Amino acid sequence: MISPGFDCSVGLRDRGDMRKRKLGSTDIAFIIQDLMKQAGHLISVGVIPDGRSWRSVVGARTRTHMFPAAIRMLASIERKLRASVDLVA
Repeated sequence: MISPGFDCSVGLRDRGDMRKRKLGSTDIAFIIQDLMKQAGHLISVGVIPDGRSWRSVVGARTRTHMFPAAIRMLASIERKLRASVDLVA
């Protein structure tokens, strides 16, 4: 469960120690949804393991109705988070 004071930009901060933070799929999905919501794009997203990393998934119907800018933003957020956050196994 995410604590009330959880900082959604935690995965996007430049940290000096270069270690990846370990979060669960629910936490990562919440961060992605919150960042998309801040930009005005309301979507439901899930996070699944993908080999040694993770990836976000969006339903087919939702993706067909997403604006191209929202798709690019989702890809950008995912790329930045993947560089700084690992999925807890």
